[in-house]
Amino acid sequence: MHPLGMLDHIAQEQILVVAKARAMVQKLVDSRQPLINDIHEKYEHNAARANEYTVGKTSELSAFVIGTANMRNVRHTVDLDKATCSCHMWGLLGYPCAHAVAAAIMTGISIFL
Repeated sequence: MHPLGMLDHIAQEQILVVAKARAMVQKLVDSRQPLINDIHEKYEHNAARANEYTVGKTSELSAFVIGTANMRNVRHTVDLDKATCSCHMWGLLGYPCAHAVAAAIMTGISIFL
């Protein structure tokens, strides 16, 4: 086979490989879209509740959040860098709890870095 013909054949094979990979990624994205939508709705719900909390910044990426539960003040510690909250819901559910969203909004730090 002529060298240019070989190069053309290799290029066509690479195009097919990239097209297959792109199709696989799109299929994965499409299958995750309902989950992404659900998480987005929960984030929006938590963001709407952010003003229910008092937030104090303790360092660049951490804060304390005070809210009311069962008629008493409850304090949680949020670490935006480690994606943790002392309520443990962020770690258990896999998306930011209301305390984390409040801390992110009030401190101006994105939790989707």
